[in-house]
Amino acid sequence: MALELDEYLQATYSRFDKDGFDQHSEVVEGIDVTVAAQKEFRLSWMATRMHYFGIYGAKDHVSLPDAEMFSKACFECAKKNYTGIRGAMSGFSSISALASTSVDLQAKQWVEKYQKKHFSSFEIPVLIDLSTRDTLFCKSKPLWGRIYYGSFHEFIYKYYRA
Repeated sequence: MALELDEYLQATYSRFDKDGFDQHSEVVEGIDVTVAAQKEFRLSWMATRMHYFGIYGAKDHVSLPDAEMFSKACFECAKKNYTGIRGAMSGFSSISALASTSVDLQAKQWVEKYQKKHFSSFEIPVLIDLSTRDTLFCKSKPLWGRIYYGSFHEFIYKYYRA
């Protein structure tokens, strides 16, 4: 059974709220989004503090250009909201989720392969196909930033699942 967009957004908000994330609303490329932010420190990350920015919104239909634009715009939104000094034992991640009841095959294929390097920051796009309840993202762990990707994948499954 497919989820409705509003139902999905409310459930996602509740999952972030339960774990104490600071959340606020913004508009990213014409899409109403919620930005959920929290910091985490782990010794296993070579004593680094990661600033998580979970940015999520919904669109009736998602094409490949929509997915690309949303990921890039959310990364810029996270960069704008980040207050630390990148590279000084600190960085940020933009884990952006765009939910829809209709997602083009090309968008799904793109998001499952997308990896982009940024200085002391990460851009991880996620698509949520509510018609199939699929959570789509690149599951590989690139060499650059490999120590963080397990936590990014946990984050996606915990907060963005349909």
